[in-house]
Formats: sequence, structure tokens, C-alpha cells
Amino acid sequence: MMENLIKTVVSMLIILILVTVIWVMMCGKSGNRTLELYNHNVKNLKKFWMHYENEDLEKIEDMMAENYESYFYPINKPKGVKSSKYEELERMKRFFEIVDNISLDHIIMLPGIDTTNLMLDGSVRMYSGWSFDVNDIKIKLSSYGFYDFIENKIQLSHEWYDRSGVGLEIRKAFQINENFSEGKPNE
Repeated sequence: MMENLIKTVVSMLIILILVTVIWVMMCGKSGNRTLELYNHNVKNLKKFWMHYENEDLEKIEDMMAENYESYFYPINKPKGVKSSKYEELERMKRFFEIVDNISLDHIIMLPGIDTTNLMLDGSVRMYSGWSFDVNDIKIKLSSYGFYDFIENKIQLSHEWYDRSGVGLEIRKAFQINENFSEGKPNE
């Protein structure tokens, strides 16, 4: 009787150890797959921003999922302002028409996490510094964004930067150019 009890306990311990080893191995493989997905998405996001620097709307559009959504967070809109893929492409088109030499000057990309289980989820967080020219005046800004992907395309973006400040600097660059062309001293 005692011998059967010992065999049962030993068998249960062996099963418990095997289940634990298998579980740890599965978690490790899942983590590796998520890290591989993150690295793949980083490459896609870098390619997306390269197309942005080159002002290539067709390639940008190809890298956005059909149901793409973008959120921007201006003052007094703490839940953000939502834009569709085509609203965002139209905004980019207008921007490209008035600026030159768009440059991603520095970038830090980090993995995003699922906010429910706090595990890597393949999304990408990006801190960046940008510059562009308006009438030969260089405008610089910093931004933060995070990006979710589906089937190698950006599905969702959230971005924080001083959009109104950028607009003011663009208007100022046009005003300086107008004053200069009218013979008025720059202000």
C-alpha cells in the first residue's frame, strides 16, 4: 500500500515537472514569435517612413490596411481625433504640396505591449525627430506614436506632436517669404 502511494506521488511529480517544462518552452517560443513579429513590423514601419520622406503617396497607401485608423491628440481633445485612411492620405497630400526635404532625423523604436496582459504584442512605439523646409526655412519637431499592424500593413496609429505649432511655423515661413518678396524686412 505504501509502495503504491510512493509510486503515485512520484508519477504525479514527474507529470508536474514535464508539464512545467513544456509550458516554459511554449512561453519562450511564443515570446520569440512575438519578438520576430515586432522586428518585422519595425522594418515595415521604417519602410513606411522612408516612403513618407520621399512623398510617395502610392507606396504609403499600399502600406496602410484598408480599415486603417489614425488618432491625433490636439488640445482639448484628450480622447483624440479619429481619421480614416483616406482622410489621412489627403492630409499628407496637402502637407507634401507645401513642404520640401522631409527628413526623419532621429528615431527610437521600442516594442509595444498588450495593455491587458502586459505582454509584447508586435506593435511598435516610436519616438522621432523630424524636419522639413518651407520656403527655405527649416522646421523641426519631435513626435511620439504607436502603431499596430495586420498582415504587414499599418492598421492603427496614435500620434502625439504639436500639430498646431507646426501649422504656426508653416504660416510664419510663408509670411517671412511674402515680406521678403515685397521688400519688407523680415520680422
